[in-house]
Amino acid sequence: MTENGNWHILIPQNLEKTIWTGLIRVEGEEFQIQIELPRDKNIKHASIRGDWRLVRHLSKVQGTLESRLKSAVDPKAFMQEVCSLFDNIKASKTGTHSHGVVDDSPLYQRLVEEVETLGWEMVTNLESDLSQFKLTCNYSSDKTHNVTVQVHSEVQHPSNPPVSATALQDDFQLHWTPKLCLHDVITQFEGFLLKYRSFWEEMAEIDNDTWVLEPEKPGPMDVSRRIALGSNFSIQIVVDPVHPRMLPQCRFLGADNVINPVRKLLNTNLHAWNSHSSLLTNLRNILEVDFPTPAESQVQDFKEECGICYSYSLDSVIPDQVCDNPHCNKPFHQTCLYEWLRALPSSYQSITGVGFNILYGECPYCSKAISVKKLNER
Repeated sequence: MTENGNWHILIPQNLEKTIWTGLIRVEGEEFQIQIELPRDKNIKHASIRGDWRLVRHLSKVQGTLESRLKSAVDPKAFMQEVCSLFDNIKASKTGTHSHGVVDDSPLYQRLVEEVETLGWEMVTNLESDLSQFKLTCNYSSDKTHNVTVQVHSEVQHPSNPPVSATALQDDFQLHWTPKLCLHDVITQFEGFLLKYRSFWEEMAEIDNDTWVLEPEKPGPMDVSRRIALGSNFSIQIVVDPVHPRMLPQCRFLGADNVINPVRKLLNTNLHAWNSHSSLLTNLRNILEVDFPTPAESQVQDFKEECGICYSYSLDSVIPDQVCDNPHCNKPFHQTCLYEWLRALPSSYQSITGVGFNILYGECPYCSKAISVKKLNER
């Protein structure tokens, strides 16, 4: 405890000590606070969260606070600096501060009331002057979506609509009148999310019941999935987010002797596609396959490294070329295979016809014929 009664307590929440939570007493009030450090534990880049009252206190000394943060060695030292800073303020306080007008303005008070009505648990981030909010919509038990709202100045708000932004593919268009408030923003955003409800449900079934090789951590608007069908054998689908139960774009990746029979099944069974069934159910029925599941297999069973660079992921790309020799079946990154073949004098490229953009050569392992598209034509 400091001489003017400001104190803090801070406890790490994980073994890595990158997340700290605790209490801080500032100017006679106690507040919850959380400090989250980046992976390198550099406190200069820490994220500090607290309720809006604490933010208001800290905003008074934002410049000095940033300076103290840069000089602190760890979260506890920073908290001690904060308490000492407010001790000094109390000792020399004149009764006014530079942000008093903001705190007392009608717009500031209105926004505080609107957020209290909405619920502070809906706010994941905000500027100290309440000019910008990040509001969270709990779409389901395990999914949330954020909308960032930027409020205009005292003169312009609420006559001019706030600026809104999301991480979704479509722009969220806020329909605004001067009588609306932040609660109406969330209501409209929830209605906007309904457009993608079916899409997220379909993709969730695929993510939960199959081995998705790419992307490793799908975002809410990632419409593509590369799904394992077997060792060095997968299908990449691109789904229409507005009509997710329609036939997606399909691309098979693997050796020709493996993918050709399944590609033939897709073409033969297209008439049986049923838009009333789920996307995954349709893929199972049309392709006549049982997708490997997390319950019955390990993802390592389908992640074989490139036969040239000996890594699985290269610049976030995984192997997508496979030798057609069933006794070899070695996977390669397209970049690696192209550079390998281009360096061999025996490799060649057709100058006419459909093979103009394809480089032909021998597999580095079995010496059987192999080909790859030119990099700039992919």
